[in-house]
Amino acid sequence: MKVSIAIPTRDRGVYLASCLAVCTAIDDADLEIVVSDNASTDNTADVVHSFNDPRIRYVRTPGRISQRQNFENAVDHATGDYVITIGDDDSVLPGQFPALKALLERDKPDAVSWQSNFYNWPNAYNPNAGRLKIKKSGVFGKPVTVAAQALLDDPQWGLTHSHDITPRLHHGLISREALDRLRAKTGHIHGSGAVDVYVSSAILTVIDSFVYLRHPFSMLAMGPRSGGLSVQDSEKSPAAGNNSIAIVTQEAAADPVREPIEGHFPVLGFYSLMGMEQANRMAYGGKRPPDYRYHVEQILEQLEKVNDKARDKAIGTLRG
Repeated sequence: MKVSIAIPTRDRGVYLASCLAVCTAIDDADLEIVVSDNASTDNTADVVHSFNDPRIRYVRTPGRISQRQNFENAVDHATGDYVITIGDDDSVLPGQFPALKALLERDKPDAVSWQSNFYNWPNAYNPNAGRLKIKKSGVFGKPVTVAAQALLDDPQWGLTHSHDITPRLHHGLISREALDRLRAKTGHIHGSGAVDVYVSSAILTVIDSFVYLRHPFSMLAMGPRSGGLSVQDSEKSPAAGNNSIAIVTQEAAADPVREPIEGHFPVLGFYSLMGMEQANRMAYGGKRPPDYRYHVEQILEQLEKVNDKARDKAIGTLRG
């Protein structure tokens, strides 16, 4: 049973070094670590080669592509029976990998996901960053099999991506067979730049069930140069120098896959709506729209915290 960790990256070698350090600490000869370098101009290639680990597979795009395309490229080059994607500033927990692999080998599920866990890299915005907290209620949970249809029937599912019990490729594992079925159906594994939201919704059309448990196998992270923080910086602290979301937006404009909502959004609610609506169009044939009223209300609430110019522009986008 081979597992692939796919890591899309671009110009963040300083974080990638730590990410690869924990990935290569996994004691498994069959592990594959795929690094998809989106034409970085920093020391990313040197960082990768410094590990000298035969399990690392480094691929570099010939030119800049969109975030969606780089995630797709990373998964395309993965050869494992199961694939997980993580960010270049994220982490896996090496000591927990044997238990995860044992679950895969025993049950052979279409997908496995776990409770989200978060880490904030030290930065100037949060004096408490650098601390990692894991709740006792979030460890050693028993695996639970969740029927895809039961999740779709849950009235909370169509509202927001914050629903934690969901199949995931980003910080979750999906079988290669299920990913191939999704690609055959829609033409893509990642059909939106909101990669996590889209896949979690679209994959439900090609699997019968997935396994969920409350236990940390990986760690989501947010650093000074992360996209999520850049969304906030773009309207609150433009002098902070985190322009990653502006670059992502520029690159998305050249992507042949068009989004239902396009542009530079000042709040994260737009990305949740964009990913779910794209899944509705591409995977569900327009028959499973998200609850637009709920999403609009959520976005409007978030817009109360940005400046007037950005708010007026965003409201215009919602009206459109």
